[in-house]
Amino acid sequence: MLSLDQIRILLQNCTEPTLTLAVHLAFSGSLRKGEILALTWNDIDFGKGTVSVSKSLKRIRKDAVQVLNGKDILYQFPAVFDEGRTVVVLKRPKTHASVRTVYLPEYVMNLLWNVKKEQRALKRGIPELVLRYGNGRPLQEETLPRLLEKQLLALGLPKVTFHSLRHSSITYKLILTGGNIKAVQGDSGHAQAEMITERYGHIIDSCRKQCAQDFEEDFYKGL
Repeated sequence: MLSLDQIRILLQNCTEPTLTLAVHLAFSGSLRKGEILALTWNDIDFGKGTVSVSKSLKRIRKDAVQVLNGKDILYQFPAVFDEGRTVVVLKRPKTHASVRTVYLPEYVMNLLWNVKKEQRALKRGIPELVLRYGNGRPLQEETLPRLLEKQLLALGLPKVTFHSLRHSSITYKLILTGGNIKAVQGDSGHAQAEMITERYGHIIDSCRKQCAQDFEEDFYKGL
């Protein structure tokens, strides 16, 4: 997991715009990789400063699509090669808790707005993905991890997985909110609050310790 200083270095020196935006979404929004790749412009509310998370981008076997018979599959991208055994789809998340609305910092919303202005419109019926190739096709699932690994190496930063950015995000939000599990759960999309307490218990304990110190400063020193 990267520290806050290391994430700042990464964002300040990243030379790949696509990766920069993806890192911002993972860190400030606590979004998973598949959720980031599945974002469309319809999911972004610039007036409210929010992003709606309701789907994920996955590569699955064609026979799995047939078995599902369209259930949970929101859109299937045309296969590049007819003989391929897999297809890329937008699908509903596994749990209801993953469907959520996340507030983003103004800085990140401005980044999204600039990207939107630069993108050309696509034909009707094709999902207008936020992160995409020039022809409108989605990024491959391995694209972001590969770009991140290359950038970390260039900057001399520790090698971490793309998913670890989400862990850094949740950790930082727990510290910012003083261990407010429910507030962080609303952003992270964890099905149960216990999943956060089990993984980030040490952060929550440090927030509770700080709470006691603040209690001392704010109340007892006035007695």
